[in-house]
Amino acid sequence: MTRPAPGTPLPSSRSATALLAAMVAVELSGTSGVLEGRLPVSPFLALLALGVVTVVHRCVRQRVAVPWATVAAMTAYVLAAALSSALSDLDGVAFLRTGVEPDWGAAAVLGVVKDLVFVVVVCLLASGLRRWWLIAAAMVVPMAVICLLGGLNEWFLGNTATFGGFETVTTAEGVGVVTKRHAGPVPDANFWGRFLVLGLPFALALGHDAVRHGRRLLALVPLGCIGLMLVGIYLTGSRGTMIGALVGVGAYLLLSGLDRRALLGAAAVGLPLVLVLPGVGSRLLSVLGASDDGQVAAGDASMRERIATQTVATKMIEAHPVTGVGPGGYFARFPDYAAATDLRLERIVAPHNVYLGTWAEIGLVGLLAFLSVIAVALWHAATVLRTAPADLAPGSPGAQLRPYAAAVVGALLAWCAASVFLHLTYARTLYLVVALAAAMATQAHALGWGALPRAGRRRRPRPWRLIVPAAAVGAVAVALVVWALPRPAQAYAVGYLVPQDSSSYLLSLRTREVTAPTYAVVASAAGGHQVDAQGDPSSGLITLAASGATPQQAAATARESMRLGDEAVHRAGLDVLFRTRWEPVASWAPGPDRTTLAVGAAAGAAAGAALALLVDLRRRSRRPGGSRTPATPKETP
Repeated sequence: MTRPAPGTPLPSSRSATALLAAMVAVELSGTSGVLEGRLPVSPFLALLALGVVTVVHRCVRQRVAVPWATVAAMTAYVLAAALSSALSDLDGVAFLRTGVEPDWGAAAVLGVVKDLVFVVVVCLLASGLRRWWLIAAAMVVPMAVICLLGGLNEWFLGNTATFGGFETVTTAEGVGVVTKRHAGPVPDANFWGRFLVLGLPFALALGHDAVRHGRRLLALVPLGCIGLMLVGIYLTGSRGTMIGALVGVGAYLLLSGLDRRALLGAAAVGLPLVLVLPGVGSRLLSVLGASDDGQVAAGDASMRERIATQTVATKMIEAHPVTGVGPGGYFARFPDYAAATDLRLERIVAPHNVYLGTWAEIGLVGLLAFLSVIAVALWHAATVLRTAPADLAPGSPGAQLRPYAAAVVGALLAWCAASVFLHLTYARTLYLVVALAAAMATQAHALGWGALPRAGRRRRPRPWRLIVPAAAVGAVAVALVVWALPRPAQAYAVGYLVPQDSSSYLLSLRTREVTAPTYAVVASAAGGHQVDAQGDPSSGLITLAASGATPQQAAATARESMRLGDEAVHRAGLDVLFRTRWEPVASWAPGPDRTTLAVGAAAGAAAGAALALLVDLRRRSRRPGGSRTPATPKETP
């Protein structure tokens, strides 16, 4: 198959475009979540399966472009989540203390893998897309309709209608809010607001595109959608949503090619008018109510709760800065870390910050991988904006890319701004925009935008093409070896010192520092060298840990040690006041030590990179012109 010359557009597909529009509409309107429990099959999985079939058919029949940078960034995010899950301490101890299901981390990793497949499918469905306006309309129009329902519910129906689950009126309140807070198809108004700030720049792009093509009457449709979405943003009462909307709109207007002096004048007039609206300025200014010492003015319970939960997330980061507490482990470990602070929280609350929450769960490695996904998408959109020819005719290939690339930048920046106040959920809405940015970049590359003439290029050696894969292979290989090394299984049990009768002085558990440790020493001595028991005088708890070749053997050793310890306590006459009530034994096969695995992976990466560098240097030294000894020319007869 011959490689097409630069300037040849990628082939389009009507079926792929229609399916992509359906996926965008279902995800950005929240229809997937509303219908999740009402249909026998998940709408998301059904559309994803159709997308996989369509993509495979396109790859066989047509030329498609794979955005490898986006795929690599998402793959790095998956690997970071898997590494954090493997190294996290959500083991048998956490199961016993917090009730966490054993497959919580695995389920979180599986969710990220689904997101990777979703991004690849959307990228390939959008390969060669011509009707970008259709995808933007599929994103914007359903949102505008839901916002219209919210306005009708607030001002005409007394907030009594649900419209089949697409209009949720929450009971949440906030400082400066003057209406009920509407959450659309999701339970929380803040998250619905983050949906809206993703779509608002695309609504602006639709209107701008219609005006550029001279369809001023048609431009009234996106203009009406913009108005309805602004009403929906107002009804969320979400400070993060309002800030994100300002960021997204500002970014789009700056990148759309409009006169910047006119934009500055409009902003000077429009922003004060927006801030004097009841429920906007009062809501935004409430963010400034936090003083330097962290106390929040005006009794803003939401701000107090956010500061408290972010303090807990910071404690997790301090304890596990590189790999985190494990994907999905924030809620499991919350009580442990909250107990180490002087916070007063009535419930377990998410960190309300994507960046702190991601860092706490999957560490700095996972946070950087997640940010790389967004950074690559911004780079793709910026590349389209930078290389798009200024003299494109309205009907020429790629003529629609520029306004929608500006919309991608605005949407991503708006999402990032709103996510300072929210944790990571409904991530597929973000990944849709990321995939669209990748498809735009591959289309611009196929059209030859920004390409240099081949004669003017200077081919430079690129050893990283060999070094990076070799380092990755070395790291994975050594990590697998370390993971496969045999390790003793562990068993864990907790015992409570219970008074024998009501006359026993229960406070002696806390006032006499020798009671619980003494019982622990007796139990440990009875169990032998494979058992370790510790007594906590402040709580009156005895923790017993045992090891064995298998989890079953470790559990049997722990139970035998518990029995022998109780007998030794009885023989010593120590059970006159207290007896030990043991909880069920939890046993597990522990994973490798995270430090050992990290050091091994780093050593494997270094070894692989060094080997690849030596191979590359040796290969280049054998080339004519790259050798230390000049190549001998062939003799001519």
